[in-house]
Amino acid sequence: ETIVGPWAIGFSLGLSLGGEAWAPILLATPKPVIAPIMAVNPQLAKLLIRLSPQERRKIRATAHHHISSAVLQLHAITRQAR
Repeated sequence: ETIVGPWAIGFSLGLSLGGEAWAPILLATPKPVIAPIMAVNPQLAKLLIRLSPQERRKIRATAHHHISSAVLQLHAITRQAR
């Protein structure tokens, strides 16, 4: 079993350090790149308001397969800001 919950909690704590800089990524449409990470964190999952409950469950069920690529995409997206 792959355990991603604790990692996602730590990631969300890191997000809080960035303030509003993360808003465009978190609220992107139709589905944020960060969705697999958000789906496994109960607090962040609440922000996936554009997705149906079924879509959120599907993303959560397969999140462990997609988190690594989401992190790489986030790194590329935020590279300009660094």
